[in-house]
Amino acid sequence: LGADALRWYFFSSGQPWTPRRVFPDGIREATRQTLLTLWNVFSFFATYADLDGWQPEAQAAPPTHVLDRWILSELDDTVATVTASLEGFDALSGSGRIAKFVDDLSNWYVRLARKRFWHGELTSDKRAAYATLHACLKQIAQLMSPYAPFYADWLYQSLNGNNQTLLK
Repeated sequence: LGADALRWYFFSSGQPWTPRRVFPDGIREATRQTLLTLWNVFSFFATYADLDGWQPEAQAAPPTHVLDRWILSELDDTVATVTASLEGFDALSGSGRIAKFVDDLSNWYVRLARKRFWHGELTSDKRAAYATLHACLKQIAQLMSPYAPFYADWLYQSLNGNNQTLLK
């Protein structure tokens, strides 16, 4: 099932010092709920960003759309919560907050902003949506690195353009 899937299962299913039963279906479910959902969001982003030829800008304009502002505020809260959790040796709370953010990103932001990504030409609103989703994915990759380092590194490298194409 993979090293990162197992690590994510251990960190997201209970405190590290508590005994638990390890079983393949539990690992698959933990992976499906967060890691695969995040991969689907990245796949959506990469597909449409490649089609539009979108590239991250050094100085992007501040977000004005309500969805962008909402998800970025959720991201800030996630960063603060995960940082505090890891500093307090509470990996379970941090992984739970990451899982909640990934769920919100997939089920709320991407679904509600889908028409913005499907708009024909590359408008300023579409650029803002790409920039917001890119920022969220990049920050989540950094937050996930203690939990799933190989997956997080692949995601971060892909978002930084260090791969030939975004989807490999």
